[in-house]
Amino acid sequence: MVAMTVEFPALTLILLFPALGVLFNLFLGHRSGRGAVNVVGPAVMFASFAIASIAFVKLLAMPAGSALTAHLWGWIEAGRFHAEFGLRVDSLSGVMVMIVTGVGALIHLYSVGYMAHDEDFARFFTYMNLFALSMLILILADNLLMMFVGWEGVGLCSYLLIAFWYTNPQFAGNVDLYARSGFTVEREEPFKDGTVVHMRKPVQPERPALST
Repeated sequence: MVAMTVEFPALTLILLFPALGVLFNLFLGHRSGRGAVNVVGPAVMFASFAIASIAFVKLLAMPAGSALTAHLWGWIEAGRFHAEFGLRVDSLSGVMVMIVTGVGALIHLYSVGYMAHDEDFARFFTYMNLFALSMLILILADNLLMMFVGWEGVGLCSYLLIAFWYTNPQFAGNVDLYARSGFTVEREEPFKDGTVVHMRKPVQPERPALST
């Protein structure tokens, strides 16, 4: 059977749910209370996992090499250059989306208990939902520019989460150092060896010396 590419607009919901979680926790989290944040934060990830599961099952029913796409709008147009804001799921990205949404949902659920006694719970879940959103953009991007946006978002969220307790004197001494280090590594890795995605060259094993 011939591989095919099928338009699947529901892919946008995988990004929409965590994006709504970010907006809710950022603007309404503290006013709505801990209970609402504890529900919305994990719930948006479980909703994304449900849509990702539907897409994955649909992809399994298609011929090998097939993909699901969702084209939202034109993003950048300059002469002959054209980049769209679109999503694409193939066999590899489908597995990764299942991992990020599934494991991510469980991490969000665990975080409800982890942050049970912290007063800044809404900010924490804002960062967590944004982190998940950035990873999903990175995975689902159908072009390198959009993938780079997701990569930058992952770097930003790494900094924000590492430096979350910046006001705690017990951690303040090292938080800035580790956060800056994590952010810097995220910036450098994609461009090592002059490539967008860093790939190490395989080390060729040395040939044994011939005995005389």
